[in-house]
Amino acid sequence: MKKYEAVIILNPNLSSKVDSFIKDFEKLLKANTFNIKKMEDIGRRQLSYSINNHNKGHYLIFNIEGNAENIIDIENKVAKLIRLMFIALRMESALEYHVYRFDNFHRLPIFHLHIFQEG
Repeated sequence: MKKYEAVIILNPNLSSKVDSFIKDFEKLLKANTFNIKKMEDIGRRQLSYSINNHNKGHYLIFNIEGNAENIIDIENKVAKLIRLMFIALRMESALEYHVYRFDNFHRLPIFHLHIFQEG
């Protein structure tokens, strides 16, 4: 099982329905054999640039574990989002990890970030 971070930006007009979206998204993740390790509701924030004529968005972050093959199913079933991004995390040791961002169409890494933590 691989570790991922799912960053979700919801339409800001749906901020009142975030709780129901979270429940539905958690059901979708569990139905696709993902384990939810952590969920964080960041809230409504200003976007750095306009996306689909939106200047604000409601941010959610999920730390999950699961199979890479099921990510495409999740992306296809989720609607009403400004943006959905899955980032693959790979731990090398307690002080070192890698972050991958995947292209949604080709499933190829767009960037690779190698991080060392001082310990």
